[in-house]
Amino acid sequence: MLADVAISPVASLLADPTRVAILLALSDGREVPAGELALVAGVTGALGAALLTRLVDQGWIERTPASRAVEVTLAGRRGLHRTLGFAG
Repeated sequence: MLADVAISPVASLLADPTRVAILLALSDGREVPAGELALVAGVTGALGAALLTRLVDQGWIERTPASRAVEVTLAGRRGLHRTLGFAG
């Protein structure tokens, strides 16, 4: 029954233009790389790049040679658990 649906939380999420742009980009069912989604949504990768740099500097993650992948270190697992309540 529609009366039982809490529409308010969904509506507030859809009021954010960034979220709407991302949802529209994904609505046709195809996979879209994160970088492309960021461009569509009008957000830059500056925060992500700064976070990556900080986590590497802290020794929480290490870059994987010849790849864009990273690996969470033991110190990173402990730090993520301590600060955010989860381990990577």
